[in-house]
Amino acid sequence: ALISVLIIALLLGLALDRILLRRLATAPVYARIVGSIGLLIALPALALWLVEALGNTVLDLGMPITTGTGNATVRGIGPFPRETWHLDWLSQGVSLNSDQVAVFVAALLAAIALWLVLRHTRLGLEMRAVVNRSDLAGLRGVNASRTSSAAWVLTMMLAGIGGILIAPLFQLQDFVFTLVVLGSLAAVVLGGLKSLPIAFIGGLMLGVIQNLVAGYSEDILAHFLSNLSG
Repeated sequence: ALISVLIIALLLGLALDRILLRRLATAPVYARIVGSIGLLIALPALALWLVEALGNTVLDLGMPITTGTGNATVRGIGPFPRETWHLDWLSQGVSLNSDQVAVFVAALLAAIALWLVLRHTRLGLEMRAVVNRSDLAGLRGVNASRTSSAAWVLTMMLAGIGGILIAPLFQLQDFVFTLVVLGSLAAVVLGGLKSLPIAFIGGLMLGVIQNLVAGYSEDILAHFLSNLSG
């Protein structure tokens, strides 16, 4: 976890910023859309290739991969095997395991830390200035390139934390993470692209509702809806 977040994610954020993302920021809208979709496809494929070719074939590390059965799983950063708690006082049958609790705690801490950075530090002020009024920020001496690098390093580190925490809850397959990213956009919309507390609370509520619908669809939905896949 430490290597992934503090080294690989940091270097990846710097590399992507210098090679592609800094240029995409000033590109036309269609180029930004196509470039983002391209990254979404290329990065998981590159990671899988590095694990198979370098990690397992050359270095013989025996890391889990998604080829073959496609059902490889990884352990979480918490207790292994995971611990499970049954919340009978809340509702009969509701349970939480240590990996799920780790996701909630990390999301809460990350949201608080990111809010503090954006609202109460010079770096956060520079980030908001570059996004909202880049020309005026430049006149005030803000280094847009350095700010962009810092923003993407933070982004990649948060993404790395998310990947590490989410992987034990699902199978180790790239399309699962793509669906998680797309689903999280709903929380971003609820936050109006600017409110981290609302995005955090909204994301938590959406996740709970999604699980309730998945688990109790036959009780709360019409019959023809409960039989629909997904």
